[in-house]
Amino acid sequence: MKPVVKIVLCSVIVLLLVGLLVWAIGLDGKLPIALARYDDAAYSVGNTDGETVLKDTVTALDIDWPSSHVTVSAYDGDTVILRETAQENQDNCLRYCVENGTLRVRFCKNTVFNFSFGKDLEILLPAAQSLSRIELDLASAEAQLTALKADALEVDTASGDVTAADCSFGSVEVDGASGAFRAERCDIGDFEMDSASGSAVLQGSFGAVSYDSASGDLLLVSDIAPRKIEMDTASGNADITVPADADFRLEFDSASGELTVDGFAGTSKKDGFLCGSGMAEYSFDSASGDVTLRAGS
Repeated sequence: MKPVVKIVLCSVIVLLLVGLLVWAIGLDGKLPIALARYDDAAYSVGNTDGETVLKDTVTALDIDWPSSHVTVSAYDGDTVILRETAQENQDNCLRYCVENGTLRVRFCKNTVFNFSFGKDLEILLPAAQSLSRIELDLASAEAQLTALKADALEVDTASGDVTAADCSFGSVEVDGASGAFRAERCDIGDFEMDSASGSAVLQGSFGAVSYDSASGDLLLVSDIAPRKIEMDTASGNADITVPADADFRLEFDSASGELTVDGFAGTSKKDGFLCGSGMAEYSFDSASGDVTLRAGS
């Protein structure tokens, strides 16, 4: 390449970098949020004052909110209330629609990118309402779910943490990268999580638990003995507490991890533990992660 051409190319690159710097300064250092596309014509615009009241009957939720915080909770009322950080520009207001009972909520006007940060969402649902499904697509947004009842909860998150408190779900499916899932005083039939490094911290009653992670940890305290617990991890650890009268067969496959069983009377072997007739199945597969199973009260 000729020296003159190199000089011209370098000059163009420098100008582009300077332009990007000026552009970022003009946006107060904000970077764009990538948004999922949708049919804008089918959606209504939320109020610029931040509160929208719906009289529709809502039987399911579909929320796509990529950043900041999402709160969904039950309250003593008979309408659905949507609240977000007030916006001066209507293009930045949330979009919503109710289709066959499903309330769909989107971050803002249908566009590829958005530069609006610090935009929280709160949804209040009538306490008497039980939902068929809750779907959360969060990216980096954190979510808090309180006193909700649903047949199924589905969470897709990259780095946003999700906390459910005093909730009842028939099933929970979590797909994430580094975001953690926490359940506090929850009743969950089947729990399944697939994550790179996000941990699962579960407390309540669980029928079955399946956890697949590279380095994330599983902490489970269940008031009932799950019929099945499965964990597949490279270096993640598991700390499990189930009732002392649990009847289970535990299988442990690990290269260098250690298995500790505390408080159960049974038969210990190299690759597992048998308590009672082995009615429930608990299996752990890891490279170096440790597993501790404790007898609760």
